[in-house]
Amino acid sequence: MAHSIYKETEADNAVKARLWASTESELRRFAARYAEEHIVGSRVSEGQEDVACAAKGKGYPKTVVRALGSLYRRDMSDADVAAEVVSDYRHSLGLSEGRV
Repeated sequence: MAHSIYKETEADNAVKARLWASTESELRRFAARYAEEHIVGSRVSEGQEDVACAAKGKGYPKTVVRALGSLYRRDMSDADVAAEVVSDYRHSLGLSEGRV
């Protein structure tokens, strides 16, 4: 990713941090709903597809919602993997931790 020629102020960084916090909480809500819609024995239920489509409508990739949803379904036992998924998504948006 190319670096911007504009300097980010503390106010810019504060806005970016608030937006990311809101984005992350909304993404976690989608993932929790995706996990709740799981039906044992089916690969992807109709309810899960509805949640994934709603998330896509808000601009979130279905793959991120599905990955986090499967982790929620397993009670977030692998928190490091969940943090890595969210971190990768954050980095792809250009909001990596080092720049906030």
